[in-house]
Amino acid sequence: MNKYIFIFILILMIFFSGCSSKSNSEIASEYLKHKGYTVISYEGNIETYQLTKETLIQPRYLLLWSVQKTNPLDYIGKKVYVEKFIVKNHPLDVWESGLLKSSGKTEVHLFIIDNKVIGGISAPVIKGDNSKITSNIWSLEGKTISEIHSMNFNTWKKQLLRRLEKYN
Repeated sequence: MNKYIFIFILILMIFFSGCSSKSNSEIASEYLKHKGYTVISYEGNIETYQLTKETLIQPRYLLLWSVQKTNPLDYIGKKVYVEKFIVKNHPLDVWESGLLKSSGKTEVHLFIIDNKVIGGISAPVIKGDNSKITSNIWSLEGKTISEIHSMNFNTWKKQLLRRLEKYN
């Protein structure tokens, strides 16, 4: 009887270890497809960083985390993998502002922590020079900070910094 229990447990261990062996690019690609986006290309891992209080208060990371639905304090101490893709069927595929217009594709950066997509950012791919819209930031789903948190960036930042002061 003990022999059969041991074999059963061994089989379960092999099965579950095989389930967690997906790469970050595979996890991200499956997530995008599940959301209904068509993956045009995988551009690679563009950044890996440890989320710390010091990292989070840097202007760049404040902006990136401001458009996440999740609380960044829940991930302090975790390693964040950022995977870049070009997709279609995204809300920003039809974005336009003045003379700038999306080419019908969207660049997305997915944040992966502990083998799970926890958020990310997106931006329309503009015909010509994409750097013209770097002042805009959207969530993975193409939403602004006010659409996600019902407040502007400065208010969100003040609230986060107050919570950071109390964070141990």
